Amino acid sequence: MKSSDIQPLPVEELGNLFYELEFTPQESKHDVIRRISSVIPWQHPILDVMDMLKDPILRMNSRSYYRLIQTERTYFRFQKMSRKQSSRNYEDLEEGAFLISELGDPEASYFEMKEYLDRLANRVEELYDENLKILSDESKVNLLIRVLVEEEGLTGNVKVYDLPENSFLTNVIKSKVGIPISLSVIYILVAKRIGLPLYGTNMPFHFLLFFDSPDFSTYIDPFHGGVLLDRATCEKFLETNGFQISQKYFARTSTNSILKRMFRNLINIYKKSGWTDMEDLLTIYSDVLEKKR
Repeated sequence: MKSSDIQPLPVEELGNLFYELEFTPQESKHDVIRRISSVIPWQHPILDVMDMLKDPILRMNSRSYYRLIQTERTYFRFQKMSRKQSSRNYEDLEEGAFLISELGDPEASYFEMKEYLDRLANRVEELYDENLKILSDESKVNLLIRVLVEEEGLTGNVKVYDLPENSFLTNVIKSKVGIPISLSVIYILVAKRIGLPLYGTNMPFHFLLFFDSPDFSTYIDPFHGGVLLDRATCEKFLETNGFQISQKYFARTSTNSILKRMFRNLINIYKKSGWTDMEDLLTIYSDVLEKKR
């Protein structure tokens, strides 16, 4: 995503809506909240929007609606995604992954996440430029892994796998540890910035990446330090875990498929921990993405 893709804030319209929210009858407030939620671009922190309001009393009072507005905005954005045709080009993956992160990381900042991903992509391109004489698709993959693993230290959290934080991209960026799918999303978003043909594959238990170009193809396991795998190794993994070899496990995943799997992982984690509020909220968003609501 480029800076030019970040939507500007409709400051005047939002000011009017927050003013309307302050003075509208209680029974009509939810309708105004929904309208506000649909107007605030997903990249902008809601609290920052509130801080832009000119009236100090309005600024203070608006904060009591913060969580409701965030909840409604997330609902609105996933509903919008669900209406789009399934895509394997990952146009909405950055948005979806950030919105999921925002639910569990109150301090999540899209601008910080974007800056981090941009920096990694720039570093990879820098290495490509330095190695132009020997640059091949295979070396492109190895240089990508060098940046993400050796320089950034991104790896799997083998000590505590079932932590919600392992699934929230903004947390993974801070801690440098995650689970296969969250780490894979970082790889995909960096690769997308520099035009690499990198895709997700929905292997059971262990999400993998697939680099697919005419000159080189390989599977990548970000959880285990970006190790490269061939098809035979992946098939052996399936057989060992009691699965029949099927092309569905090697097909390129869509944005929605990745986001649904992220939701399922988190729902299971919160269910085990007994945190029913988060389990219920994530189930609602997952259902929205699957057009069940």
